Amino acid sequence: MDTLTDWTSAVCSDLGLNADELDCAVATRIEHEVRRGLPRSMAPVTVYLLGVAVGRGLSPEDAAARLDELIRQRCGIDWRD
Repeated sequence: MDTLTDWTSAVCSDLGLNADELDCAVATRIEHEVRRGLPRSMAPVTVYLLGVAVGRGLSPEDAAARLDELIRQRCGIDWRD
């Protein structure tokens, strides 16, 4: 498997998830922003917690917006950097 799409499709299939509902762009963007300003080990944990929040009913957009704000507060960076 060479692409993110191939990998996520296989993972979704294995876990019984609908790959069409997945927004990898949000997860990879959040992961990138965390890695830019915080210890690298915090990135996968943050993306995991994003998934937990969405799984518990928070919309992906709201969860990402909340994380964006937290990242800006902690790191002093935003998308314009």
